[in-house]
Amino acid sequence: MNKFTYILLLCGSLITSVVYAKKSSIENVVFSPKEIIFDNFSDSISLSPYKNHYMTSKGDYVALSNRLILKTSHIIKKENLYSYHTKITQVIPLYLGQSFNYFSIELASQQDLSLVLQQLRKKKNVLLVQPDLLQLKTPPLKNVKSTLINTNTHAKRTKFKKPSKKLNQVHFFEQYKHYLALIGVPLLWQKSKGQGVKIAIIDDGFSLGHKDLKQIKTSFSYDLEQHKLTSFPVHQNETHGTKITGIIFSQHNTQNLDGIAPEAELITLRHTNTWTSHTLLSFYLAHLAKADIINCSWTLPIMLEPFSDIINELATTGRNNKGTIIVFSADPPIHNKQTNYHNMLQRRLSPSVFIVGSHDVHFKPLYQHGWGKWVNLYAYGGKVPSTTHLNQYAYFSGSSLSATIVSGLSALLLSQSPNLSVHQLKTKLSHLLRNKDIHV
Repeated sequence: MNKFTYILLLCGSLITSVVYAKKSSIENVVFSPKEIIFDNFSDSISLSPYKNHYMTSKGDYVALSNRLILKTSHIIKKENLYSYHTKITQVIPLYLGQSFNYFSIELASQQDLSLVLQQLRKKKNVLLVQPDLLQLKTPPLKNVKSTLINTNTHAKRTKFKKPSKKLNQVHFFEQYKHYLALIGVPLLWQKSKGQGVKIAIIDDGFSLGHKDLKQIKTSFSYDLEQHKLTSFPVHQNETHGTKITGIIFSQHNTQNLDGIAPEAELITLRHTNTWTSHTLLSFYLAHLAKADIINCSWTLPIMLEPFSDIINELATTGRNNKGTIIVFSADPPIHNKQTNYHNMLQRRLSPSVFIVGSHDVHFKPLYQHGWGKWVNLYAYGGKVPSTTHLNQYAYFSGSSLSATIVSGLSALLLSQSPNLSVHQLKTKLSHLLRNKDIHV
């Protein structure tokens, strides 16, 4: 069975799994007033009840479902796990790797979570067990919101409205074009515009009907929340993914925005909450769809071991062992918890993972948009009008933009030299982006 056939079968199983789909929604968060303790790297995380949610000892807030995340040796299959405990009602594969697998284990009741977690830890070939976490804003709001992307997932499909203010776009378009010229992008376009490279974007919805995006070749789309083979925005405020798409894929039409790699192939994965299970599956689907580059213009409050495992394996063994290019944005450390997160990024993620901060058109640091020892690349983070819904443009800036630029540049370089290793690519990018003081 080839990977594309498997990806369709996997998505089909998720789409038809009504119970899983319903219980994965934020509206079905469940609560049991019991402390839950689980392993994370060499430490333990303790979740203490807080109102209708849980709080870690470091002050991060999470919600739980009736699901566990299970890491096993690579020899364990989905069918084997039903015999591991009588409380297991459903098993969903989240990642089947070279040296380990990850599964979502659904239990009959959330009341059984702590007990089953402790019992599964003792099973042969079980390497790690964690609850499926929904990482929350601080403090939790009445309407639960996750912090991967600022999206209200309670809302129903919204009729999109045009932006009320007309942007003064010309200055920002010209400044951005000047920056691209300074780093040599027009010269790279003479050789390639991204042909033969697949870029996966994990973000909120994608409005690909924009006049500048109609030429895009999309090879795969999936909605992690609705379990559908689509990635269209569901809510009015889902514009982030479309802005990222515009920076990379806008067609060259002598006006407005010129995408950095408009002839690359696009993989869109709509992911608007922070459930561990959804995040792991999004990376696996990108891998199965044969993504060369995975763009993640977002961060999470808590760095979990399952994220590190999968990201590091893909960054090492993906792309036929040359390493999948995985690009994260580096948000500024505005408080101690965020500093701790960035320290975890540096310690737990492979140096092969690109963590991108921001500089301006003069290559000077934009400290408010990610700058520090955990960052290994820097790119432009000033204002750029990018694509949004209804053929409109909206400003895009900060480390989210910087990471997107790095993804686009990576596509140009890989299109010309497909056999570049991650380290070789990072060295070339550091030179193009004038990151003189960055160790690669």
